Amino acid sequence: MESVDESSCHRRIINASSTAGLIGAAQHVLHGVSRGAVRLVSKHAAIEQAANNIRANSIHPTFTRSATADEAAIAAGTTLDE
Repeated sequence: MESVDESSCHRRIINASSTAGLIGAAQHVLHGVSRGAVRLVSKHAAIEQAANNIRANSIHPTFTRSATADEAAIAAGTTLDE
């Protein structure tokens, strides 16, 4: 069996957040706060684990078009296209 040099391994932590963690939105405070926390945890993990050759990042997808998202947009007086 071939040995592996662990110092050359690329280890990653990828956390899922959302664009709600980047910008504010009316009536979505709790969601935005929790997504913003994921973003900051990822930043702290990146700093703490850099010496161990571990990268940490968060991804920030936007909404998924669905009936629920459409209803939320209508309730907010907007559309998903805006």
